[in-house]
Formats: sequence, C-alpha cells, structure tokens
Amino acid sequence: MRLSTVFRLLAKVSSALSAVLIVAFATGPLAADYGNIVVNGDFENGLTGWNLATPTKPAYNYNNPPISPQIFSGNGPVKTQTYQGTFGDPVNTIPAAYNNHSIGWFRSGPPADNYGTLPGGFLYNFVYQNIFVTPGVEYTIESANWQASAWNTYDDSKNSINEIAAMLLIRMDSQLDTPYDPNDPSTYSFRSTCWNLASLGNWVPKQLTPGSKFTSTTGRVQIQVHFQDGYYDRDYGDAYTNVMMDDLYIGLDKPLVAPPTVASIAEAKSNPDSSTFNIANDAVVTLAGQGFFYAQDPDGTAGIHVNSSATVAVGDTVKLDGVTIVTNPDGERQLNVLTATVTGTGTTKVRKTTNRTIDGNGYPDGEIPLNQGLLMKTSGRVMDSQVDQDGNPVLFIDDGSGVDGGNTLGLNGLRVIGDGTVDLFTNYIFTGVVSSVRVDGRIIRVLRLRGPSDIVRADL
Repeated sequence: MRLSTVFRLLAKVSSALSAVLIVAFATGPLAADYGNIVVNGDFENGLTGWNLATPTKPAYNYNNPPISPQIFSGNGPVKTQTYQGTFGDPVNTIPAAYNNHSIGWFRSGPPADNYGTLPGGFLYNFVYQNIFVTPGVEYTIESANWQASAWNTYDDSKNSINEIAAMLLIRMDSQLDTPYDPNDPSTYSFRSTCWNLASLGNWVPKQLTPGSKFTSTTGRVQIQVHFQDGYYDRDYGDAYTNVMMDDLYIGLDKPLVAPPTVASIAEAKSNPDSSTFNIANDAVVTLAGQGFFYAQDPDGTAGIHVNSSATVAVGDTVKLDGVTIVTNPDGERQLNVLTATVTGTGTTKVRKTTNRTIDGNGYPDGEIPLNQGLLMKTSGRVMDSQVDQDGNPVLFIDDGSGVDGGNTLGLNGLRVIGDGTVDLFTNYIFTGVVSSVRVDGRIIRVLRLRGPSDIVRADL
C-alpha cells in the first residue's frame, strides 16, 4: 500500500538552497466504524473536516504569515513555502504520498537578505478537528494507530539528538483554552510522539495504549496532528528536515454526540475561534467563489466568509452543519463547513453606509461596527486604480472619510477589489461584501465586488 519514501534524495540538493522543513501527514483508507472519530483522515477530500491552526489560536510560535498546508498526490513535486522572502529559485521536493492524496507543510529557511536564524524557540503547527462526547461519561479508546516518520536534515550527523517530532495530541475541556506546554502534562490528555532519533526517516508504527480511558467535563475534545521543531536557532545550514504521518485511526467504544446548535450567523460570530457547532437557520448566499462563498442572515444583521466546496449561487439559501469558526491571517472571521446544503432561494437586506463604517475589528482608523462579511453599499470618488499582489484589480474610493486602504502611493481611500469600468475622479455607488486584507503588516478594510454590475455611476 505504501509508496517508498524518497526524502533521502534531498541530500543531493545543493546546500545553497534555503533551509527546508517538510512536514507531511497522510492517511490511508479506514474501515467504517461508528467509533472512528477522524473525519477525512485520508485527505481524499482535501482539507474537508480539518482546521488549520493560526496565530489567533494561542499556545504556539508561528512564522508570519503562517505556514499553509498543501494537498498533494503521488510522488508529484510540491512547491516549498518560504519563511520570509525567497532564497534563490523556489525549491521542489518530492515527498512520498500515501493512497493518492496527502497533506503536507513545506517550509524554506531564513530571510533572503541574510543568513540569519529562524525564529528562536520551539516551533509548532498543526491541523485539528473538534469532536463532542457526552459530558461526565467515561469513554474508552479501543484503538488509536498510525505510522510516523521524522528526519532532521539531509545530514545523518544532525540526527544525534531529538529535535524534530511528528505528534498526535488529544486535548479537552479547559486545556483548549490554555497554551499547550510540552513540559506540562496538564495541558494535554494524550500525546504520542515520533522523534527523529527513533525514526531516522523510516516509518515507525505508533499507537496510544488500547483501553486508555477519559471523561470530559464539558464534552469538548480536540484531535491535533502536527509537528514540533525543537531546535532553538535553526539557521541556513540546517536544511531538509521533515516529519510525516499516515493511516490515522482512532476508535472509541461509544458514538460521538452532535455539536451544539446556534441559531444564526450572528450567534455563530459571537463564539471564540475554534468553536464548532451547527447553524439552525438558513443563510442567504451573497457572493459565490471558488472553494468559498459569503452568506448572511436574511435580516442583514451578520454575514461571513464560508470555506466550502459546495456548489452555490448568489440568492441560494443554505443550511450549514459541522461548522468551525476561525480567523484567517488577514483578520477575517471565517467558517470552515463540513456540509452546506442548498435549501431554496431567498433575499436579504443590503444596507448603505459610509467608507469609514465599512469596518470590522482591528482596522487602523475609524469607528468600528462589526459588519465584516455583510453585503453593503457605499459610494465614493475613484481616486486611483492599481493591481494587487494577487493580480486582482483594485480601486480606491473616497467619500470624504479618508480611510487607509493600503494604497502604494499613500493616497487615502477605501480599497475595492473587483472588475469594472470606471473613470478616475468620478463618483460611483459600489455594492460588495465587506472583507479584509493584510497590507504591509496592517489589516485593511475591503469591499469585494461580485461583478461589473456592482458598480453604478452616481450621477446617472
């Protein structure tokens, strides 16, 4: 079943390339079992069911921006991700993938302008799933098995001490509200670690002790699959480290219970990051994208970005289940959704506001109503047009509010992303979804258009 690993080919790559930390997790097909608490453990459905830990979740040291996981297949090349900038050409590595698709983190080393070290201290990153059990009831872990591998650079001499680890953590109750401390057993309930010294790049079977028991007081339990880099000052010469995990299966002696239910998107947004729930009331789709959409409550009081592969159209009503709320690195709250079901069509209110009140938490100026994620109207004079770093057309408009839109020329104006034909220094009315982006380290308010019809000349 397993493809042979080819990580040792990395030894042939010139050490002039940037330091690369490769972290890959993959799982094979799992037997159907009501006690299996892992959703999409083989990653055949991408990241469905998994949530990426971000800097908004306490307890871990991250690079900025956070390392993003990649889904890859077979032995195909995977582009590495830089820590800061790029040193030389992008590096292609060839990790071993299990059973068609795998998940991996790929990381290049120090800043391009010098040979400095990576961030001091331990470095962690992980994906997680929230599950719910009956509070006060004892559960037994009947089986918890996986394969793991860890390797510390292309140089065998680097594997003289334990620095790189693939880990499985199970945390619950108050542990989810406090930082994980590898030296404090009270911050986790179960942990299994595969260190580089024990693995030396080979696959090692791992498990939790069958028959292990736990009782949750709140019913909140979290499964974490992640890596640990325990080298304090990893530098340019410490290249090509990796950890991998495969065939994760966790079975319980009792079925899980359904997550709690909230009434609406407004109530969903009142929950802290990493909370999981179902949303009882249907929401109305206001913008449809590739792999995501925006939806809001029909009364127009709250809206949000929804990460989902479901096929939806503007005006559809949707039922959202298996929802986990997170905040992305751009400061935008989002829902990771297991199931988005189209239930019909509907309408929602669209309010008009000033540039200054197109806002959410964390912006550099202005009064801050929490309308992030809502479909809104605003107007303004077109002050400038540019193209952003992702190739999107960007307009900067001003109604006299003088907000900071991250304009490269230093001009004030609300940032509007989307296609449309406009004349400079002319007034228009714009309809779009309130969002945010990060520009030069600042979180900037954004209005995202759905199409050219969202721009109407104001004096016509």
